[in-house]
Amino acid sequence: MIKDIPLKSLIPHGKITTKLKVDALEFTPKIRSSNFVDSRTPGLILPEKAKLPFRLDLSVKLDDMGLRVIVGKGLIPFTAGWNFRGIENIVDEGPKSWKIRTFDASLELNKTTDISITYDYEFMMIEINGDTRFLSKKERYMKSPLLSETNDKGFEIKITTEKFSTAVLNSLSITQYTDDEIATLRSQIKDRDEIYQSIPGTVEKGKESFDECIALLSDIVQREIKQTNDHLLDMKSLKIKRSIEGTHKGCLIKYNSPTYGFGYHITISNGWASHSFWFSMHFNYKYGDFGARKCDYTEEMLNKIAEKSPEAAVRVFDYYGECGICVYTDRGCKCPTVYEHKDTKKTTCHGRMKMNMKPDTFQDIRVVFDALYDILKEEPK
Repeated sequence: MIKDIPLKSLIPHGKITTKLKVDALEFTPKIRSSNFVDSRTPGLILPEKAKLPFRLDLSVKLDDMGLRVIVGKGLIPFTAGWNFRGIENIVDEGPKSWKIRTFDASLELNKTTDISITYDYEFMMIEINGDTRFLSKKERYMKSPLLSETNDKGFEIKITTEKFSTAVLNSLSITQYTDDEIATLRSQIKDRDEIYQSIPGTVEKGKESFDECIALLSDIVQREIKQTNDHLLDMKSLKIKRSIEGTHKGCLIKYNSPTYGFGYHITISNGWASHSFWFSMHFNYKYGDFGARKCDYTEEMLNKIAEKSPEAAVRVFDYYGECGICVYTDRGCKCPTVYEHKDTKKTTCHGRMKMNMKPDTFQDIRVVFDALYDILKEEPK
């Protein structure tokens, strides 16, 4: 039985903004969505729980990567990069020490995409625009002694995106299969080979040129990265050293200044990119004993930016991720840094700002470097 879920019935959870339109629901998380399951992760929760066997169908349009569908204790991340691509188990069985499956989760931005996710006792399947991207008959949950008890209670489903990524949800439905329907589907799946994709971890081995690393990105993102690259390297007094690691399958372009203790990194994989800036910590320590920063001009930068554009300063301050929702939650944040701007305090994770591949974020990072350049120019020698 197919049940359409009214978009207005979805329950906003956590720090998320929503806008209900005539035939769609637009939403944007205001804080970082975790790359694992955490109850504080912002998102939209379906009003009813689902029980195996079922299929979730959604039609969605994204302006940047980072869509995540959370089912029970499991997570399916739809991103185009190598990082955080693992499908996690829907039944909680303690520490995740097993190898996590990955799949081709890429999709076209700014275009409506149809996604189907099927959970059954004998197989799991993910389809994007009718193309089967993942098919497994050996998922860990299938043999879990907790599955029956968990399924009786039903699985909560939450839909979210990465911070600053806006999604427009056009439709949503749940199909609860009857015995006859799932038997037919199982017979169709029985002789099919499993489908999954091994995704390289972190940076690929190898070395490519700057142009090769960014070659698969959109023309507009390539243009912004090239402009940012030239802008930074022209600032000779910041003593920035550029280095490139890996290939376009997993590439890291670093702009570090050992003299002033800051780093700006662009992470690239296939058609996806993100970038981050921070005044780096010094790690001459035994595990868990973090050192100090050489310098930290964050609040001075924000004030300098605000002199020309208060709106830009607010945007930059918003890029700083808040502590609390990350893989180190249980152990406590090891590098919390408190910043204040316009009477607003924020405890940030590692004092790092993290941005996506939207063109305006590259424009903002150039504003950050302009402010830093002016501050250091005014510092006494």
